[in-house]
Amino acid sequence: MTRKKKKVYKFEFSGPRLAMWASGVFLLLAWSFVLGVLVGRGSIPARLRHLGVLKKQLARLEQQADTGPKDQAKPSDKQEVTGSEKFDFFQKLAEKKEEKILPPRAPKGSAPKRATSRERSKPTKSPSTQRYTIQVASFPTKAKAANLVQRLQKKGVSAYYVLADTNKGRYYRVRCGEFSSQQEAVSRLKVIADITGMKGFVCKK
Repeated sequence: MTRKKKKVYKFEFSGPRLAMWASGVFLLLAWSFVLGVLVGRGSIPARLRHLGVLKKQLARLEQQADTGPKDQAKPSDKQEVTGSEKFDFFQKLAEKKEEKILPPRAPKGSAPKRATSRERSKPTKSPSTQRYTIQVASFPTKAKAANLVQRLQKKGVSAYYVLADTNKGRYYRVRCGEFSSQQEAVSRLKVIADITGMKGFVCKK
């Protein structure tokens, strides 16, 4: 029996192929070195976390796309809430403005004192107490004055006499009536003149 000859495979590398293999091995070693440095600094976990965050955001976007109509109702609720909050805010501002607009209180007792001082300065008008009378005669003796008074009283004229000291001496003045106004005394004087025929004059009592 003849023995089978074993096939012998030969690997021959040309110059370009050898360079390609060498560069590939170098890149692999360099990449492993870079990975080791990154792992030592802790930068790879941070990048991995960033990738995890991106995945979560993508999942949320997918959920929002699936439940679009339900989520659209939420902003309107928020707008209503913010609208009511704005209304309360403006209402509080209006109340504060009203409180600021109120006039300051005047010190107690200042205004009343001025009013009372003015009231005191003004003289109060009292009703007129001036009285008028009619004088018909004047005598240096009391007897003559008393005699004339009796004659006037008999004629219905209310007469009396008063004592008056003058520069010329003491006189007794015969007078008739008492009146609250000068016009009333003048009108009465005409009546007495018609009754007695005596001319008198109106004077203050």
